[in-house]
Amino acid sequence: MHEETEPINTLDILKKYLELFESIERSLERQQYAEFMTIKEAAFFLRCSPSTIRELIKSNKVRYFRIGESAKSTILISRKDLKYFITKK
Repeated sequence: MHEETEPINTLDILKKYLELFESIERSLERQQYAEFMTIKEAAFFLRCSPSTIRELIKSNKVRYFRIGESAKSTILISRKDLKYFITKK
């Protein structure tokens, strides 16, 4: 009793992988050239945790900009400021 399975459509799989790679590439390009980064992006850039970035902000080691007036509004950090922080250490 051998069950028949659907044949694998290699072209469909390759198309899905191509879509995935193109999506990743667009995301990396945005991160690479963005002037400002979120806390999560800054953490990825410095290869640390988002909580480390928050500590750097709290200790005034890295400048930031808050979009909106709420305490929960988005925080942006300049790529230039992060590079300065790295080089001044």
